[in-house]
Amino acid sequence: MSMRKYAHIFNLIKIILFFNLVFPQNYLVKTSDGFETDIDSISAITPFLKSKLVSEHTWGDYYKLSHFNKRYSTETVYTHFHENLRIDSILIFPQENIRNNVLVNFFFSLKKAQSMKEIHSSLNMITQGYHFIEPETDVLIGRYSEKRLLAYVSPKLNFNNKFSGFLGVVNEGETRSMSGELQFHFENLWHTAEIIDIQLKRWKKLSEKLLLSIQKPLLFHFPFGAKLEYRYEVNEGLYVKTQSSLGVLSRGHGIGNWEFT
Repeated sequence: MSMRKYAHIFNLIKIILFFNLVFPQNYLVKTSDGFETDIDSISAITPFLKSKLVSEHTWGDYYKLSHFNKRYSTETVYTHFHENLRIDSILIFPQENIRNNVLVNFFFSLKKAQSMKEIHSSLNMITQGYHFIEPETDVLIGRYSEKRLLAYVSPKLNFNNKFSGFLGVVNEGETRSMSGELQFHFENLWHTAEIIDIQLKRWKKLSEKLLLSIQKPLLFHFPFGAKLEYRYEVNEGLYVKTQSSLGVLSRGHGIGNWEFT
């Protein structure tokens, strides 16, 4: 082939490229599950399909090109396929101030999730049920085999320990006695996310109230926790009242809280 023929082919290619730039083609993209849109660049088709998979479908879903029709515009049809793919393992980023097996129990509900929508829903329920787990907790999803997904959780925790109160002196006739109110609040002292409250109120020598409360958000591998309370009250030394109660906590699990006195 002569150099002149090569020159003609090269010029033809330049003309085609020029028309593609000046008069770009529109791509009509349709999917078998009902989505349809016009896209002005072929490179934008894949991001569009990926966005639909993320926002509307599960991790096991995917599209395959099934029809290509070139008329006045380029029409492409993609068929939607579904594969049952769920999270079956959870990996927790270790935290210094809490046992890792405790954290795994908190995020156990992420198992069996099939989409980021379900992940966000479960995570929202967890952060609302346990105040020390902050919404900034990160969850990354990875595939470690053909049909197995792993949820990698990097929890953001915020445990609070505080003390408040006041003390004074009360004159009772010829004697003086201590009065006041003290409140102690401890969280995660034993690295198991437990909550301990101690409240002591005294307004006379023989008049005082005491509250001891211990909460365990989760018991072992059960999806619920427990709350144990003890109340003591004496008034003017005339009567003594005590009360003990045991409650079952199910924050984030939808079965409510139960208490037995």
